[in-house]
Amino acid sequence: MEIPAFSAALALVADTVASLDILLMKTSDQGVPLPVKDDERVSMLNKQANEEMSAFTYKRSVVKDLLLYGRSLTYIERTGDNKVNAIYPLASRYMTTEVYTYGGYKYYGVYTYNSEAGSFEYDEEDLMNVISDSQDGITADGIMANYTGTLQLALAQRDYEKNLLSNGAVPVGAVRSDRAVAPEILDKLKEQFAKSYSGAGNSGKTLFLEGGLSYQQISTNPDNMQLDSSKKSMLGEIARMFNLPETLINASANKYNSNEQNNLQFFQYCLKPILSSFEAAINKELLLESEKDEGYFFKFDTDTIMQNTFKEKVASYGALYKQGLISYDEFRNKFGFSNIEGDDFINLNLGSVLYYPKTGEMKIPNLGVAGGADVSGQDSGDPTQVTPKNQPIGTITPNKKPGEKQGIQKAPNQKNQDDSHQTKADNNMLGGNDN
Repeated sequence: MEIPAFSAALALVADTVASLDILLMKTSDQGVPLPVKDDERVSMLNKQANEEMSAFTYKRSVVKDLLLYGRSLTYIERTGDNKVNAIYPLASRYMTTEVYTYGGYKYYGVYTYNSEAGSFEYDEEDLMNVISDSQDGITADGIMANYTGTLQLALAQRDYEKNLLSNGAVPVGAVRSDRAVAPEILDKLKEQFAKSYSGAGNSGKTLFLEGGLSYQQISTNPDNMQLDSSKKSMLGEIARMFNLPETLINASANKYNSNEQNNLQFFQYCLKPILSSFEAAINKELLLESEKDEGYFFKFDTDTIMQNTFKEKVASYGALYKQGLISYDEFRNKFGFSNIEGDDFINLNLGSVLYYPKTGEMKIPNLGVAGGADVSGQDSGDPTQVTPKNQPIGTITPNKKPGEKQGIQKAPNQKNQDDSHQTKADNNMLGGNDN
């Protein structure tokens, strides 16, 4: 495509999706999705799609065809035991599809690939169809079909500016004669004038005219011709084709004044529909039915999209670690660091105390873990006692009977002990009582 803004927008979306890893997840018995490691399909989708093509190039090709033509087809090479051996993208512009229907609602397609190497037919079960905005799930239209008029206008605008600079004198003007000029003389004058003064390389030269000829300048101010406003308007149209924030292809149109807001708009309205279409196709074609029943699914790892800098990445994962949502080793692994020696751990704190107004009870949820105790809600007799690991302790009841201890007693720390020892020493020096 010879429209720079269009090419930049297409490359931006395709490269962003291609740079994201695809994870294979499995839902555990507790309903928590966990990543599955050492699966050949994950390596195929993130490292090497086939013997010639990297996974990045493969995903980039899929996204470009999906945007331009509304669908992208992939041939799946399988072994005899139905194991996926390799995946090959098929250019959508070379694919023709005949759609047949049963009863007007159920569709199936016959695919013919007309490439430079020849014509080939494919069965539906051998292809993976990443598709969007389709009525039958087989065929679709993309930007090339839906925005033909806008793209033609952009090409015309580019050609007009190109011709203005390459074919016209700068400034553009008209040569006039006071008397009639014979056709052969007029043709000779045109030829000499074009050779001497036309084109960007001849701009600024002084005109030498024979008797009876005069030169009249014609204004070609870009502002008067509205070329600048037309170009800005076209940038907005191209951004809307891709559902892009316009600032990503036009720096003067920064609507949000925030990279975070731009990235959020970019992800929600541009990337998310593409990722969903891609994921749906992968889950349909690359998973066995038994794996689907067991809770396996593919998904894109989108954690890095909203993180613009290393500092933001540290802050984002650091917050997860401080809240106890990821372990210390998981936090290190996000930055490519190895696990620590010894046991992994999760950071917790005692800052939260839960009070139940109806029962008058208070609980410290993290005390059982951080203090080595198990908070089970059973009464141990002394609510201030922290028991060893695997032995239950009771809840904290603020309203005790007369004579019973109230709440949790403050444990003496090193500073309290040091202050107490210093006080006793001062009293002895003054002859006082050390008790």
